[in-house]
Amino acid sequence: MKKCGILLNHELTSEQKKELHDRNEVNKLIDLPDELAFIWANVDPEHSIRKDQLDKIETWLKRTFQPGDYLIIQGEFGLTYYFVDFAFKVGLIPLYAATTRVAKETVPQDGSVEKISVFTHIRFKQYRRSDDI
Repeated sequence: MKKCGILLNHELTSEQKKELHDRNEVNKLIDLPDELAFIWANVDPEHSIRKDQLDKIETWLKRTFQPGDYLIIQGEFGLTYYFVDFAFKVGLIPLYAATTRVAKETVPQDGSVEKISVFTHIRFKQYRRSDDI
């Protein structure tokens, strides 16, 4: 059985947890500790993330997981790219959630546009490098 780290800004659904257990033989899901979850969820759009913040997450990942464990990675695009690359380098298997999305737009009387999106989880997929395809 394997472990799976969760680098997300939200909780996994029971359906997602079941899939990880049944399809990937994951027996332990591990969320980022609070300090690191705060970093993950609060990337400043005006500035690059600081190296010391990246180092904190890297150190936690190296201490917590072994090659062959899974890591679900979704969030701010630059941070996601950085840690997908990191996962490959240290032998973790990076995953992302594939979903369908149904969007509905309405235009209230004030002329603004309201958009509601409903996401339905389909499955987890592995990130791939271009030379692996």
